[in-house]
Amino acid sequence: MRKRTEILTLYLKSKMKKLLLLIAILFVGLTAKAQVSQDGYFSIKDNFIIWTKIYETNPDLESMKKNLLLEFTSDNEGIIKKARPATLTKRPLNEIIGNFRIDQKEGRYKVEVSNIRIIPTYTVSLYGISSTESDDPLEASSLNKRNEFTDFFLNHVAKPYDNLFSTFFDPKNKNEDW
Repeated sequence: MRKRTEILTLYLKSKMKKLLLLIAILFVGLTAKAQVSQDGYFSIKDNFIIWTKIYETNPDLESMKKNLLLEFTSDNEGIIKKARPATLTKRPLNEIIGNFRIDQKEGRYKVEVSNIRIIPTYTVSLYGISSTESDDPLEASSLNKRNEFTDFFLNHVAKPYDNLFSTFFDPKNKNEDW
């Protein structure tokens, strides 16, 4: 009888170790997915890529409205016209367009850029290479099948787009005449 209890105890300890290992693997897997779903100021919300940044100052809407690449459709919303980010790699990035929204609170504001679309320079069809004015959502080339950022987006696209959006909305990046 004593031998059976020792065997049962060893068996239960073995099962507990496996259970704890499984819980640890699940926990690491879930936290890794949460880290992948956001890179810097980019995040994935409802399978769409959103750029969000909070500034700890009052917005300078007058200088933003003077930017020819921003078209305000209301006091706090608008459209980013065709803009090309400065590339940080040998591969140039396409022009993009998108929508933006500026929300204000006491002494700070939040900018959210959504509906980011890429304007391809050329398309290939049965008739050859042609220029196009159609656009593709950023998600098509920047998210994998599991709706996580691709390595190419994280390593080559995120930083130039972040710099571009920051030049539009960051009060430190004003173009001053001198």
